[in-house]
Order: sequence, then C-alpha cells, then structure tokens
Amino acid sequence: MISDKHREAEELSVAAAQAVAEGRNEDAKALYAQAAECEKAALARMPRTKVHTRSILSVSVASLLYKAQLLARAEETITRLILSRELEPWADKQVKELLGVVMKSQDRGEETEEWGYGSSHHALAQAMIGFMPGWEFWRCGGGVVISSIGVIALR
Repeated sequence: MISDKHREAEELSVAAAQAVAEGRNEDAKALYAQAAECEKAALARMPRTKVHTRSILSVSVASLLYKAQLLARAEETITRLILSRELEPWADKQVKELLGVVMKSQDRGEETEEWGYGSSHHALAQAMIGFMPGWEFWRCGGGVVISSIGVIALR
C-alpha cells in the first residue's frame, strides 16, 4: 500500500536529484525538504502494525532531511526514531549510522537551516521529552550516548 504522499515524495526526490545534477543546489535542498515532509506524512498515516513499511519510510524521512541539509531536524528525527524502538534492526542500524554523519556535518559547520534553537543539543533534548525515568542521554565528542539498562554509543 503506497500512499499518494509517498509517491509525491518520490517525485520530489527525483526532481531534487535532477536539480543537483544541474548545479541548482538551493533548489535541490528545498525539494528534498518538501519530499521529507511528504514522507513524514506517509509515515504518520501508516499503521504501527506495518513495521517493515514504517521502517522504510523512517529511513527515507531521515535521509531526506539530511539531503535537505536540515541537520538539527534530522538529528531530532533520528533520535526519536532510535528511542522509539519501533524500527526493524536493519533500519535501526541505518539511522544510527546516519546520525553519526549528521553530527559530523554539524561539527564541521555544514548546517544551513535556521532552526531557531541555536544548537543540536536542544534537538536532542527535545527528542528526549516524554521518555521513561531512569534513561540518561548526553552528547560527547561527536556522538550520542543513550543509556537505560544498556548503553548505546553512536559515533
């Protein structure tokens, strides 16, 4: 079951790739951002029982935000996805790897969006709101450590 929003995201992604090929990078970023919003809408409409499809859409949303250079938003989205524990293992691995890429890009100052928070630390803090007591979250040296019973280090 592919939604109209997912199809729209695919079309926008193709247009964005064409814009990149033509050297229209700002247009490409805007198209990728629109595609991410469409994919996010498709994900929101997908029943939670469709774990595989939701995993695919989740990776797509995160990737499109990165391609749009909306790095704080990508970091927040990826962190929420990881902490949701709703992704299939392959998707969880991909978004964790992408989180490392996003954070390295932020550390190099590649972020171009005006997110309004002033730092990716706030995006991570926002992603943590509402999680269970006893969880610990912190950022160090270009990575995030998330701790509950075990520890996950993302670098």
